[in-house]
Parts: sequence; C-alpha cells; structure tokens
Amino acid sequence: MSVPIEAIGQNNLVIVDEGHKGAGSKAQIWKNRQKRLSAGGFLLEYSATFAQAIASTSKRAQKKLLQEYGQAILFDYSYAHFYGDGYGKDFAVLNLRDARPDHAHELLVGGLLAYYHQLWLYRQHARDYRPYNLEKPLWVLLGSSVNALYDRQRRSDVAEVVAFLKHFVEDRDWAVAVMERILRGDSGFQDAHSGQDLFAPHIEYLRGQPAAALYERILAEVFHGSGGLEVWELKQAAGELGLRLSTADEAAPYFGVINIGDTAAFKKYLDEHVGIEVQPDNFRPSQFNLVDRPDSTLYMLIGAKKFIEGWSSWRVSSMGLLNVGGKAGSQIIQLFGRGVRLKGKGMSLKRSAALGDGPPPPGIRFLETLTIFGWNANYIQTFRQIIANEDLGKEFTLQVAKMDPWPEQKLPVPQPRSGFDAGRLTWVLDTSGPLVELDLTPRLQALTTTSAAGQSAVMEATGRGYSVETVDFAQSPYADVVNVAALYLEALTYKQLRGYANLHLTPEGVEAALTARCRLRLPATERAPEMVQRGASQALKTYIDRFVRQKEREAESQQVEPVYLAADDPRVLDEYHIRVRGGPLLAQIETLLQNGVPAYDA
Repeated sequence: MSVPIEAIGQNNLVIVDEGHKGAGSKAQIWKNRQKRLSAGGFLLEYSATFAQAIASTSKRAQKKLLQEYGQAILFDYSYAHFYGDGYGKDFAVLNLRDARPDHAHELLVGGLLAYYHQLWLYRQHARDYRPYNLEKPLWVLLGSSVNALYDRQRRSDVAEVVAFLKHFVEDRDWAVAVMERILRGDSGFQDAHSGQDLFAPHIEYLRGQPAAALYERILAEVFHGSGGLEVWELKQAAGELGLRLSTADEAAPYFGVINIGDTAAFKKYLDEHVGIEVQPDNFRPSQFNLVDRPDSTLYMLIGAKKFIEGWSSWRVSSMGLLNVGGKAGSQIIQLFGRGVRLKGKGMSLKRSAALGDGPPPPGIRFLETLTIFGWNANYIQTFRQIIANEDLGKEFTLQVAKMDPWPEQKLPVPQPRSGFDAGRLTWVLDTSGPLVELDLTPRLQALTTTSAAGQSAVMEATGRGYSVETVDFAQSPYADVVNVAALYLEALTYKQLRGYANLHLTPEGVEAALTARCRLRLPATERAPEMVQRGASQALKTYIDRFVRQKEREAESQQVEPVYLAADDPRVLDEYHIRVRGGPLLAQIETLLQNGVPAYDA
C-alpha cells in the first residue's frame, strides 16, 4: 500500500536510522521525502558513520553537507568517545606485509587458529565468564564479490573462503604443517608496522600444544566431524547455503552458513573453479536465523555486503574482510560496528578492564577483542586511517622484566580466604547503605578555545540555567506523591535484571531506603508527580547498586588473609598495554621504545 506524502502532512516527528544513506546523491529522493514530512515538525537522524559518508562525497557536496549537519548536531558520540569511556570491545587489526595471493590460505589458517583460541577459552572458562555475558564466538568472513569480473577474469571472494575450507579439511599434512609454524611463532606473516609475528599475540593459550592434536580438536569441535567438504543449497531459505563435512551428524550437520544473493552464479563458479558440486537440501529451514540461538552449532558466517547494514549479533568475535571497502569508509565502520558490540557485566556494555571491580578472569581479554584480518592492504590501510581519524591513538605492548630468581615468601599481600564467595551471603535492603544524591537538573556546557604562549587549548565550563529544588522524600509534599508500591515492583524487576539473587527486598525496606538515604535535585519548574516518581526510581536503583557493592566489600574485608606473592600470580603482569593519542607525547614514546626502554635495578 502506498500513501501520498500530502496525505500525511508536514507536522510530523520523523526518526531516521542509518541517516548517512541520505548523504549520497542516489539517496536524495528519500532524503527530500523526509524533509517534506518534517517541514512543520522535527527530523532526527542517527548514524555511526556520518563523518565517513560525508568524506566520500565530492568537495562541493561536502561543503553543503558540513554546513547542514554542522548546525544541527544534537549529540556527537563518535567511536573515539564510545571506546574511551570503556564501551565495546578492544580491537586488533592484523595487517600483512608484502602479501601475495598464494599466502591467502595460510593467512586463513592463522585466522582460524585465532578464532579457535577464543572458542577454546570460552569453553574452558564458561563458569568464570558467565557474569560478563559473553556470547559463543562467531567467525564472520565477508567479501565484496560473489561472482564478479576483475582484470577480465572471474573472481569470487566468497568462493575463495570455501576453497580454503576445502583445503584445510582435506589436506591434513599441509594444515598441520602450517599450524605448527604458527604455533611456534614462525608463521611467515609479519605486522607491517612492528615486524612482530602476526598471529603470536592472538593464540597465547594455544602455544605449546601439539599441532596434530589441535587439528583433530578443531575438526571435531568446529567442523563437527571429518571427511570432505560439502556445500548444500537450503531450498527453504533463499540465498543460503550450508557448509558441512561428509561424516557430520545428521541432526545438526552444518558448521557454517553462506548467505548471498545470486546462488545460481555462485554454484556454477564453485563447480568450475573449486570443484564442488552444490547439493540440494529440501527440508532444513534457514540456518542464518539460527546463528544467535544459545544452542547454535554454527561457527562460521560467510557472505558479501548483506551484513553491512540491517544485521547485528552479539556473537561476532573474529572477522575477515576480503576486498571490502577500499574506498567506502562508511561501509568499513559499519562492518567494524558489527564486531565491537559487547553486553558486558550487568549489561553495562563495558569491557571488564573498564569496570574497576577487581581483576577479570584469565583470558577474557581475548573474547573482549575483535580480531580483524585480511590480505588486501588497501582496505586495511583505509580502515587504519579511519580509526586514526577517530583519534583512538596507537597501542604499544611493553614486556615486564621480572626478578630472577623470584623472591619467594617475601612479599605478603591480602586476598580473600580460599572458598569465600560473597554471592553465598544474603542481605536485606535497609538504610545502612551510602547516601545517594542524584542531580537531574539540565546543565549548560560551553567549549571555548584559548591561545596563550603559542599554545592552543579547549576550555570547558558547565553551569545550570535553572533554579534548583532539593527533593527530600521524607518530607511533604514529596512523601505524599511517591507510589511506594510501584517502586517496590520496579525494584524487584531491577534486582532480577542485575542478578542480585542474594538481596532480599521488602516494601518497608524500599520505603525506608528511599526516605532516609535518597535525595534528588530537580529543576524548580519540573516538580510534577510523574517527574518525582521517575526520579525516585532512578535514585532507588542507584542506592541498590551501591548497597550491594558496600556489603560485598564489607564481607570481603572480614575474610582476607595474607599470602605471599608468587611469580605466576595473575596480579604480577607479564606486559602492559598502553594506548597513546597522536601528538608530541606519542612521538616521544615511539622514540623511547625505538632506543630501548632503560632498565632500573630494584
């Protein structure tokens, strides 16, 4: 059904996701419709890639777009700010030096090992990682072409991945030999900037394991069996092909799914260039729709540009980009965004290292890192440039020199007694927690540049533009307008969401905590009952969080004992990771590291 724009009118609130699409010339028709619909209302656009989309247009268009959007920015929270605040995953871009086409399959072996390293850690530490809401790792490989013509020859990036998988599962001797070199840090692939072996930092917990045994485990745990590679077309799901081995269990045979558009041309290409005849599967439903199920047995997702927009998953942990986005900056950031999503502990969306609540479980940083690799230096370089433009800085790894021999039984440190678990204790919400003072008044923020002695700086000032009212929930009129029964039900829901199973709530305890330990600051003009109720809810939830943290710290402080620090204690770091933004400090640190970090005697 189509409706004329005139019938809808102009006094509308129009909310547009993926707003960067309107920056291109092809999208102007849709863009003009948005403007007509909101001419007498309000148009709100969201996109993570406005900057890249504008940069990809002509100089004339850039000037026009910058003038339009530069005056209308409501909220600027680019990836640099998102990452700097601790949200999302770390990332590692693996860049090859002088990569030749015949290196492609060896590169993918390294990528498979880096992915299996994540999967192995996920299974080994399932219980320790559970509070951090990590999802089962997924390896996503994306190409720009399914059946395209390059240099007068047909090329399919997606088929190249299939050819690699066939090579890996059917040529055991070659696969084990390549794995052996990678496991001993001699892969032959070097980072273009540091010269370090490309895969060594990403398979730390697999180092030292026999390559032959590791190969068999990968076949069993990732590929579901052994034998030759088979490709099946899922007739019940348009554009999908399943990947399986010939001996796989028929109950759930597929280890991966290919999701593309033109399956007919792709099947012909596989037959002619890879030697695989695609077979029909007339009964199984879409496998793509099963990827995000907790019991999913799919570990690989392969496709073209379908996944750039309109698809999201918490599972993506490793990514290979095959000839994608050499010039299209917005597409690269879209792909990047598919992998850095992280639920985090308590759905905080933050990395464990940014939580500040004690040392995280061993190896979790590998599952909180998106690994991106490929052999096309052009798009990797474009990606690096985009990240540099976001001013995320450069990361350095500094090895820690430990004392040798280690001073055994000389440095006592406190730690909780063995077997102590604060989660086994129970608490009843009362008024013994810390005072909560929540400020919900709007703030005015001004940014000004100043220059002095040849130096430029950005000065920030904040202030209020409203008179402020302090809300005391124990006093009238606020004590009379708060619905305590509704707050109690909200608190029960919040308790379940946060996983506070050992916290007992009562209506009386909720009311006492609110009146005795919660204060609110609101604009004097916004004291309506619904505003007070909403503020009370926020204050109470903040109090519950702080109450639980305080009780946990109190319990831990009563259950500590001194132990001597051992060389293999996780608190003794093997290396430091530092990230420095561009500028004089970065240049100084690079010079220092090139000359060698000076050693100091203890």
